[in-house]
Amino acid sequence: MQLSVGFLLALLATASARRVVPMTIHRQIAPEGLPVRRRGTLRPTLQEDLGNNMTVGAYFAEVEVGSPPQKMTLHIDTGSTDVWLLSKSADLCTLTVLQSLYGKCKDTFDRSASSSYETLSLNSFEIQYMDGTGASGDYFTDHVNVGGLNVSEVQMGLAKKATSSWGMLGIGYNTNSVAKEIYPSIVDQMYNQGLIGIKAYSLYLNDLEATTGTILFGGIDTEKFTGTLKSIPILRDEDYGTITHFNVSLTSLSTTSDVSGTSENFVPSSSVPVILDSGTTYTYLPRQVTAPLFARLNAVDKSLSASNPIVFVDCALLDTDPNLYIEYQFAGPDGPKIKVSIADIIFNDIQSYVDSGALLTPSLPFPKSRTCSLGILTSESGDVHLLGDTFLRSAYVVYDLSNDQVALAQSYMNATRSNVVEIARNASGRWVA
Repeated sequence: MQLSVGFLLALLATASARRVVPMTIHRQIAPEGLPVRRRGTLRPTLQEDLGNNMTVGAYFAEVEVGSPPQKMTLHIDTGSTDVWLLSKSADLCTLTVLQSLYGKCKDTFDRSASSSYETLSLNSFEIQYMDGTGASGDYFTDHVNVGGLNVSEVQMGLAKKATSSWGMLGIGYNTNSVAKEIYPSIVDQMYNQGLIGIKAYSLYLNDLEATTGTILFGGIDTEKFTGTLKSIPILRDEDYGTITHFNVSLTSLSTTSDVSGTSENFVPSSSVPVILDSGTTYTYLPRQVTAPLFARLNAVDKSLSASNPIVFVDCALLDTDPNLYIEYQFAGPDGPKIKVSIADIIFNDIQSYVDSGALLTPSLPFPKSRTCSLGILTSESGDVHLLGDTFLRSAYVVYDLSNDQVALAQSYMNATRSNVVEIARNASGRWVA
């Protein structure tokens, strides 16, 4: 299924009738020594620690919770469902010994200051992420203001104990909640309350150097991508028989360059299932894909053997082959293609650690003074592979929970114009083509 830009322009509604909830997001660099790690919830099929060695930032959004509203800055995560806040009295927010390990609390919520706060169940919220961090406390409901619009009766967790210094805005499938019983997610509630016309949203992270991006709940910005959005199906979880993550089929990964031409396909089998996950900073692919890719880039893989996973690469590659791209294709030869520039996944963020001896490097095929890190790592598990922010910045992605599909197009980075349209559906509930 394809959605042409021209057709989407025809769907433009008036400002008063358009059901789109906008949210500005911003990238924040974590304090030195506090890595941004994998934020996906721990499930029986996702039993691995995918921690990033050095952070290149994570994406946050500001919402307001309660009556009167309290500002909360939350980490955006398409890979989980629960929205949770740090309590004002949480152990991490009051004990300096914990803060020395996990960082100071970013924003906290005072339940006693909100007249609309309602406790659902005490000590029933407990979440753990793959990096070993987590939170526990109570489930409650309250109002959440998103993009200037009020979403009422949103179920959230209030963390009384935590090892994460910020709360979470989970916008994944409600089947991925850690609650004993499935409950309406914040996206469900936007739809149930008529704020959006479809349970879908588009994500635009923008360029690595940009400080802001956008999420449009129920909408698309036609100025933020090039070419045509192409829809592909979301894969079911084989163990659970339902959809829990935005898991899609990666069928090709190759390198293209004006200097060296096109390489072979690095996906050895017919496809590799990958999760589109904004809560993950880096991209994690299976060794059968990364091994030949790293060989092509002359990179040294220490993503499994090191306590801080890392792949070393020559910084000079940015100059010797500046037009090198990694091209991802999904769902077969007719599926969408996304190009990721090598300049967007090579980071000159570790040289000071190398120089000081804090980061031990193996024997490298390039001078130690030119050591950079790569934004692609090898998955620890054979069946869990993640396309995080080092991929998502190059893609404009529409996450469609109503129809169990995602649509992808090449991101138009640093776009200066905007044209927001409501995502339309036909009588059968599918996207109009």
